[in-house]
Amino acid sequence: MWLGLTSMIERVFWIQPLNRVANRQIATSAEFLCDDWAVRRTGSGVPLARCLAQVAEWIQASPLGVPVAGMAEERSLLVSRVSRLLDGVKPSTRSTRGLAVAAIAVLIAMIVVAPGVSGRSGSQLLRAASVMSDKSSPMQIVSGDTGVVNALIARLGDEDADVRRAAAHSLGQLKDSRAVPGLIGALKDSDPKVRASAAEALAEFEDSRAIAPLAALLNDASTEVKQSALEALSHFDDGVPSSAVIRSLSDPDAEVRHKAAHLAGKLRDRSATPALAKLVGDPDSDVRQAAIEAIGELKDPMAASAVALALGDADSDVRQQAMNTMEELKAPIPEATLIGLMRDPDPDVRQQAAHLAGERSVIGAIPALRRMLDDPNGDVRESAVDALGNIADGAALEALRAALTSKDAKVRRAAAEALGDRR
Repeated sequence: MWLGLTSMIERVFWIQPLNRVANRQIATSAEFLCDDWAVRRTGSGVPLARCLAQVAEWIQASPLGVPVAGMAEERSLLVSRVSRLLDGVKPSTRSTRGLAVAAIAVLIAMIVVAPGVSGRSGSQLLRAASVMSDKSSPMQIVSGDTGVVNALIARLGDEDADVRRAAAHSLGQLKDSRAVPGLIGALKDSDPKVRASAAEALAEFEDSRAIAPLAALLNDASTEVKQSALEALSHFDDGVPSSAVIRSLSDPDAEVRHKAAHLAGKLRDRSATPALAKLVGDPDSDVRQAAIEAIGELKDPMAASAVALALGDADSDVRQQAMNTMEELKAPIPEATLIGLMRDPDPDVRQQAAHLAGERSVIGAIPALRRMLDDPNGDVRESAVDALGNIADGAALEALRAALTSKDAKVRRAAAEALGDRR
């Protein structure tokens, strides 16, 4: 009745253009109210959203057009209604997976067939689809929906970069192998964010066809793209070219060097040892730590001298990692250096130093270990007891006996167990 009245007023007083604006706003409000009414009775906005997408298909397919309500007159109204319906989806007795899949299908259909959907709106809808797939994990179900996957692949060529990026992200979430060629092509996109998103998506597939194109991205001008490419390559167990990764170890960006160091260790190619040894003195502490860890994974004793220098690093995490790597390399640590680390300000470093002293049966460390029985940190105290139990020396035995009277019950128990293990 209200719509009929406002339409009549608009026609009678046609000279006033604001009447038309008011009429459109009332029609829009009416559509939203009807949507709310339907959601209350169906328990979900997805079925109605699917219907709206179907109407959009009719409009697209009909050469003469289809008479519909005012919902199609404003180019953003159809998108707004579908977004509003999906945003308002509430739990019901229906399968959450099924609803999420239906929602994704509706969103993709909207992007492909709805008339006048702007690039920005399409990007928002694609992002909403990817979020839904993240929350509900309907991967296997969606993978079988050829229409959805093909629609996303088509959007990799959209004129709007945000839409291309969102499409790449969604394809990565859906993990349908049909998307791999399209995503590989997107690695050459003119927009760096699209290239980065395509690389991140390909990481989800672990398809060997993507290795060479991803390795080529390590020469990209964008730091973000190089980081994404390294992260993606780390998902592959075999076939990653070491030479490209080694070159990245000297990249100007610290995060690229950091990721490259992690990947170099995983590749187990000792040709990376010299470059990694140089990074032990890198200005960035995370890079130093990653390089030292990678050297330990390579188990190349040639780098032990470089790692030994890091035992005096200013960063406690680097010092601790250096001790771990020296243990993996079975490399010697000067007794004075090890005892000095047992007095380190960082409790984790002290604990690791005590462990090494016990593993290597460093008799000269017994006095320091005995003092560590009164360390402020409980874990350090227990490690000191364990270390003393591993050293076959009378002074260590005496220290364990003294530990039986410690104020710390855990120390007393560990000492009792250590004494029982000694035969």
